[in-house]
Amino acid sequence: MMRLRMRNTIHDRGIGFFPARRKGYGVLVLLSTVAVLVSACSPPEAATGDDVLAVVEGREIRVADFERELDRRAGGNAHAIDLEALLDEMIEREALLALARRLEIDADPDVRRTMENVLLGALRQRELEPRLNGIVVEDEDISALYRAEAENNRRPARVRLALLQVPAGMGRLEQDAILERLNQARDEARDIPAEDGFGALAIRHSEDQAGRYRGGEIGWIELDDPSTRWPPEILEEASRLTDPGALSPVIQAGKTVYLIRLIERVEAAAPSLEDAAPALRRRLLLRHRRSAEDAFREEVLAAVSIEAFPQTLRERFPDRDGTASAPKSAPPEFSD
Repeated sequence: MMRLRMRNTIHDRGIGFFPARRKGYGVLVLLSTVAVLVSACSPPEAATGDDVLAVVEGREIRVADFERELDRRAGGNAHAIDLEALLDEMIEREALLALARRLEIDADPDVRRTMENVLLGALRQRELEPRLNGIVVEDEDISALYRAEAENNRRPARVRLALLQVPAGMGRLEQDAILERLNQARDEARDIPAEDGFGALAIRHSEDQAGRYRGGEIGWIELDDPSTRWPPEILEEASRLTDPGALSPVIQAGKTVYLIRLIERVEAAAPSLEDAAPALRRRLLLRHRRSAEDAFREEVLAAVSIEAFPQTLRERFPDRDGTASAPKSAPPEFSD
């Protein structure tokens, strides 16, 4: 049997305590204290049976306990484990637990919550996870959801545009000169491939810093997107362009003049079932999992005796209304 020798003074306060519960006492002090605390208590009753390997504070370490710990440690290599050393470690562990119980550490709210979370996690692992893992989303359910939401899942028409952007000018002569310059750029752009937008013309004629060095390209725009930074006149004119390379007339919107060119267009359409299936499957799986979790919570609440006292709650917290604009109560936590 392993024996621990006491090297620190224990202040007797009915049961063993560290002096004044000062912080900073480490594991060595704890270990040296265990033997005295355990030996100071009443001796346990004699163990019965031939499978008891040790008794610590009345708690037996049996052959079955030892075998489980041996399997956990060894991982199929039990012959490499020092059996007596392992038993000593198990005794030490039980002694530490005995000390923790004597010091009522398990009554500490934070410790108790941690221990409860372990229990909740084990409950979820054993009772709920098999149900969740058994959920299967059928292809028929995906097809049904796809048909039900086909209209809502339509992608709006999108256009990929290039543009020239110039301030409108202050006087009539300046404005006329700008219009003439952009109309000339419009004629020159016809010789530039559609995928190049306005090409080098954007550097010479556009003041849109984001696109002037990329042929004036401003990327993809959804035609019905009200949040775009471009004025409605741009979207309206872009909606009329159907063929790649098509050019708009010169457009004035506020104090700015634009010329736009269509690079590419995608018409409004719903995604195919094949494209939509992965996202729909995830949605259905999440929906089924939530239903299974709700059913599990209902089973738990129905299986135990519960008595609530809302009147006491209102009396103890008279200045707080527990119902007005309160968020929905969260389900029980399974981990901290």
